[in-house]
Amino acid sequence: MLTDANTLAIIWSVAVMGGLGLVSGGLLAFASRKFAVEVDPRVAEVTSALSGANCGACGYPGCAGAARAIVEGKAPANVCAAGGEATMRMIAKIMGVEAASVAQKIAKIQCRGDIGIAKLQYEYHGIDDCRAAYLLFNGAKACSYGCLALGTCAKACPFGAIEYEFHRVPYVRYDKCTGCGVCVDTCPRKLIDMYDATDEVFVLCKSHDKGPAVRKVCEVGCVACGVCERSCPYDAISVKDGLAVVDHAKCQKCGICVMKCPYNCIWGKPKETRAFITDKCNGCTICEKTCPVNAISGQPKQLHVVDPERCIACGICVGKCPRQAIEMHPHAQSSVAHAQAKPVPAESTLAGVK
Repeated sequence: MLTDANTLAIIWSVAVMGGLGLVSGGLLAFASRKFAVEVDPRVAEVTSALSGANCGACGYPGCAGAARAIVEGKAPANVCAAGGEATMRMIAKIMGVEAASVAQKIAKIQCRGDIGIAKLQYEYHGIDDCRAAYLLFNGAKACSYGCLALGTCAKACPFGAIEYEFHRVPYVRYDKCTGCGVCVDTCPRKLIDMYDATDEVFVLCKSHDKGPAVRKVCEVGCVACGVCERSCPYDAISVKDGLAVVDHAKCQKCGICVMKCPYNCIWGKPKETRAFITDKCNGCTICEKTCPVNAISGQPKQLHVVDPERCIACGICVGKCPRQAIEMHPHAQSSVAHAQAKPVPAESTLAGVK
């Protein structure tokens, strides 16, 4: 049974605890106001506009760090490569600045030496990680420049843009690649480089070894034979330090080097168009003589035809035709319709054609 003394002690205990709670709450409220850090509301808006991948390609600690840097003026509105043009425009609108254009980048793995095409110097049975394999005598590939084909870059890609099959060189899907560049640092052999999304021709080899040494270890390695250099009508590819190099500023994406390479180490984006010769053709034969792959045929003064299976859509004939009779059409609508060439009208002559 409680006595008056016990009751009084309980009352005092409750009062003291309640008082301490009120005082503590008051101090916390005061401190929260006194030492509050003002957060620009735009930080939250910019954070929501970013990709949310937290890939770190921008150089900041995650998307929240990048958002703070943008709002504080320490980073431009286009700092997020992964977000692309749409993200950049959203951020520019939030910040009230002009949306500066940014070139979309893509990653390219510069090797095509799958296991079986490229020889091994030993069998690797360790961790499925290129960096771990590289620590063991620089990896199992006999080519010291080749892809180790263990898919470390594919595992690192935050957007699932790199596909990988066991013992095959990973493949970058351009429809998913955001150009963040995370994969670049994961490759121990530095085979991944970033290019403009508009680039279409690549030398898929990084070996600087002499030709005979390359052929001993890989069937698709560059041997610096110079065929591509001699074939390019735009001087856009040259051999430097034992390796073919594409000058993308000069490259017209004609694909001639891709077709001419005897070792299949140059890759070009597949073309969806083919040359189409219209009825304006007067049979001057200039296109036939100009075509680097002999895809055009016909008799003088007759409508010429293009073999769509041989045409590489280089477009050279389009620029050479004096009558502007050649157009680039989707493959399905190519000049196969002209399989039966017709004589040109009698009034059409070769006068003035040089």
